[in-house]
Amino acid sequence: MKKTKEYTEYSEVVFYRKTWFWGLSIIFFTPLAILIGLTGDVYVNKVDEHGHVQVFSKAARLIVSLSFLTIILLRVFGPYLLNNRG
Repeated sequence: MKKTKEYTEYSEVVFYRKTWFWGLSIIFFTPLAILIGLTGDVYVNKVDEHGHVQVFSKAARLIVSLSFLTIILLRVFGPYLLNNRG
């Protein structure tokens, strides 16, 4: 498995992996946020005891990404499912 880079400063993190960008993506372009959350780390502006920038846990990224994916799917297919009940 590929090891992710361990940043020592938040300013080194690429912008699309930062918390603020991920948060704005969730609000304004959810599919991008889902893609970012499922494909790699999202970094928090905090440093751990080893001097590395902290990341959201895989579980947190997965829960947020799948929750928003579910919301999108329900909004897209929900009316169809409700109108076509047998």
